[in-house]
Amino acid sequence: MEQDCTEIVERLSAFESRLGVGLSAIFAGWDPEIQFLTVRGEVRSSAGPELAEDLSINAVAYDERGRVVATAEYTISMDEFFEFFVFELNLRVPNKPAKVRLFPKKS
Repeated sequence: MEQDCTEIVERLSAFESRLGVGLSAIFAGWDPEIQFLTVRGEVRSSAGPELAEDLSINAVAYDERGRVVATAEYTISMDEFFEFFVFELNLRVPNKPAKVRLFPKKS
């Protein structure tokens, strides 16, 4: 059963501003039975209804010692984007992460 752990998600707003997008409606759920963390949300363009270029949404999970324990990436092409785009990232992690960084980057 998925447990809400959205409070561990850290957005990197400088990355969002640099690419002219915003991440919203973020949810993170940890399922200890299958050892998966799922991060869902929306990407919205702050510069109109379309993206200027392809981008990816990245999630990086850290353990309590600050070590990277898992990563995931979802690529969004500018051709499939209009107004907003819903993404889902799945990370296989043996334990609930202490922190997850969520950020966009150029593809």
